[in-house]
Amino acid sequence: MKSLSYLAIASLALLCSCGEAGSTSDPDVGLQVQTDQRPERTEVPQPDPEQYELTSSGPLSLEMVRRVSLPRRSTGNSPPSISPDGTKFFAYNGIQGLWVNSVMSDEAANNPVGRVALEGFGHAETVPFTWSANSRSILGVRQATAVPSGFAQGPMSTVEIAVDGSVRELPGLEHRAGNLDGLLWVGNRGLALAEFGTKGSYYKPELDNAEPTLAIVDARRGRVIQSFEMPPSVGPRNRTLITGVDARIDGNGRVFALLAATGDPNGTRWFLLRQGNAIRQLAMDVGRVSPKRFAVTPDLKSVLVVHDLSATGVICEIWSQQPCPPPTPVSGTVADLRDLETGRIIWSIRGTATNFSRGIKPAISNDGNYALIAIPPNEGGGETIALISMRDGRVLQEIDNLPTFAESVSFSEDDEMIWISGLDLLFSYRMQ
Repeated sequence: MKSLSYLAIASLALLCSCGEAGSTSDPDVGLQVQTDQRPERTEVPQPDPEQYELTSSGPLSLEMVRRVSLPRRSTGNSPPSISPDGTKFFAYNGIQGLWVNSVMSDEAANNPVGRVALEGFGHAETVPFTWSANSRSILGVRQATAVPSGFAQGPMSTVEIAVDGSVRELPGLEHRAGNLDGLLWVGNRGLALAEFGTKGSYYKPELDNAEPTLAIVDARRGRVIQSFEMPPSVGPRNRTLITGVDARIDGNGRVFALLAATGDPNGTRWFLLRQGNAIRQLAMDVGRVSPKRFAVTPDLKSVLVVHDLSATGVICEIWSQQPCPPPTPVSGTVADLRDLETGRIIWSIRGTATNFSRGIKPAISNDGNYALIAIPPNEGGGETIALISMRDGRVLQEIDNLPTFAESVSFSEDDEMIWISGLDLLFSYRMQ
C-alpha cells in the first residue's frame, strides 16, 4: 500500500515543532536571518540510475536520479518542489516546517520557518510555499503555533525566504472576516488565493468564524483584490469544505481557480473563481466521491480529473502476524478530461487496479500537449507514471517501478524536462 500522504501524517501527528532559534541581521541582504542548529555535513548515498532506466520507448529519457539532503526524520514531508532553474528545492514537513537546499548539495538543509497549524488551502493537499520566478527566493508564510499540539496562536503572515534561509516579512494581509488562515500562491510573482476566518477550530481557544471568506490577493503588496463568501452548504447538517483546488494565471495576468467542495450530500460541487467576476458553481457531476486531484488546462477550457482507482479488500499492517488475503482488483476510470462549462467528458482512460494505490495530482505541459498521471502499476510493483497525449488521452510512455512514495510530477517551464519527486528522491527526465 502506498504510504500515507504528508497531509494525513501532519494532521494526525501531535509532536514537537522545530524550535526557532535567535535571529541576526544580514547587512548585505537586508533580511531577518534565523540561525538554526544543523547536523554536520554527511555524504548522501545515491541510488543506482540503472535501477530506474525506462523499460518502454517514447519521448522521455532518464536524466538523473538524486537523493537530496534532507533530515533523516523525513516522515510527513511534502514532495520536494524544484526551483524554476532546476538547481534548488524545498520540502515542507508537518512537524518541523520548511526545509530548503540545493539539489546537488550534501550540506544540511536550512530550516528557516517552522510549522503552520494547517498547511492545505481548505483541506486540499497543498502547501503555502512556492518558488519565485527568478529561483532566488521562496514566497511563503509563517505562523505562531503551540508546542507540541500545533494549534494556531495567531494568523498566518506572509514572508519571502532567501535560499540561504534568511526571511523577510511581506506587508500584512487583513480582512474583516477574520485571521489569514490559508494561502495558495498562484504563479510565482505574488498573487495568491487566501482564506480569512475559515479555520477557527485550529485555534485554542477556538475562534467563531461567522463569515468564512475566500479572496484573491496580491501578497507582495499586502492587498486584497477581491473577496468571496464561502459557498453555503446544501442543508443544515452539511458543511462546505474545499477538498481540491487548481489555479493558474490567465493571459491577462489574472487569477483563475477551480475548487472542488463538499456541502451537498448528493456529490461534489465545483466552483469557478475568476478575478473580476463573481464566484459561480459549475455543472460538472463526478459522483459522490470528491476528487482531490485535478488540473485545469492552459487554455482554461477543460479539466483533467484523476479518480484514484484502487483495489479493495483488507489492508494488513507490516507487523501483522496473520495471513493477508490478496486485494480484490477493481476496474474503472483512471482519469478523464472534462469540459469546464458543461461537464461533458471529452475522453477517458480506463484500467484495472490489482493493488492498493492512490492517485497524485496530474501535471499538464505548458503548451497543453502532454500530461503526466499516475496509472495502476504493473505486476512488478512500485508506482507507474504515464506520459499521455492531451489530444486523446493516449498513453505515450510509461515510467514503471518508481518508489511507492513518488507523490509529485511537474514539467519545467520550457517543457523540456519533467520531474518526479517524493520524500528525498528526485527523478528528472528529458523530453525529446
